[in-house]
Amino acid sequence: MSYYILKTDMPMYDLERAYGLGLIINALTSGTTKVFNRGLYYEIKDNGLDYQIERKKGEILSLVDKNLEAWEQVLLTTRGEDRKRKKKEKALEILKRKVENMLKYYDTISQFKEEPKELLTAPLELSAIKGIREEVKNRGYQGKQIKIAEEDWVTTIIGALHCVTWQYVGKGERVAIIPVPDEKNGVDVSHLRSIKEFLKMGSNRVSTITLIAHSAVKLYQELWQRRRTINPWMDGFTCFVYGSLEKTGNQHKAKSGGYFSLEIFEKLLEVDNGDAILEHFDYIFRMSARPGEEELAINFADFLLKPNIENYSKLLNVYLKNVLKRRIKSPKEAVWEEIMKYVKED
Repeated sequence: MSYYILKTDMPMYDLERAYGLGLIINALTSGTTKVFNRGLYYEIKDNGLDYQIERKKGEILSLVDKNLEAWEQVLLTTRGEDRKRKKKEKALEILKRKVENMLKYYDTISQFKEEPKELLTAPLELSAIKGIREEVKNRGYQGKQIKIAEEDWVTTIIGALHCVTWQYVGKGERVAIIPVPDEKNGVDVSHLRSIKEFLKMGSNRVSTITLIAHSAVKLYQELWQRRRTINPWMDGFTCFVYGSLEKTGNQHKAKSGGYFSLEIFEKLLEVDNGDAILEHFDYIFRMSARPGEEELAINFADFLLKPNIENYSKLLNVYLKNVLKRRIKSPKEAVWEEIMKYVKED
């Protein structure tokens, strides 16, 4: 069976819904559930086994368990413990009430939308922090809060709880990272919680981009190893969707956001010495996390994001300077030769 999440202009929201729905379907079956990127929409595919809603209901409801640690991030902008408690209870109530009919809601690309009832908040989608700009007569424009259907809200909540990695950079800036599946291999949703933990291993906090790049290195070190096991992980990604929130006074504001390409990492999964290359990448980020080494971290992250000649030249200059000053060790020749293969002319 296939189910669909039609994309909007809100990338975090779209991914969270896709992964959230995938986790619900996976809880219903004993088979494999995967999420694929189909351009205008995400496709969630299972192996066609019979759904066992009544027998699996407890497992499904556990996806919004009130004691999950990730609620702290999901409800970051919700003020007051009572309001937070009520949101957790509402997620559980909607899931109980809607789960049996939810699959019908997503079984076609042209989905029927119920009346929007639930508020889409910033930790679920950074662009929601300003809402929708609407023209007001004689007053210019003002923001209108974004509301979504109950089904979309609860799948978004589940995706955010289990698939979004939050980390800190600097003083009070929180960075969200979500991997985007590719079209060929997709992502097995049973791997998502582990992937989230691998991403938390990135430790270079010189900037948002260096943290994201180092997190990519740690993830792909794991994926490289798991490609070569008896039961290999064949998940494929195109990029990370990322964004950050910064607290100013009593409010959180969106600071940055965008996409981080994973093209170079996907290629390294197919290379025999990819583990050695990724190990050296990890070494560079660990060494450049020290005070005074920020330039190397930033230039290396820029190169991994966009490995063109300009970024390679900048990286090589600062890298050699650090090697000559014996701040870092030079890699094995085979490692650097492999890195050079990915440098593009544009």
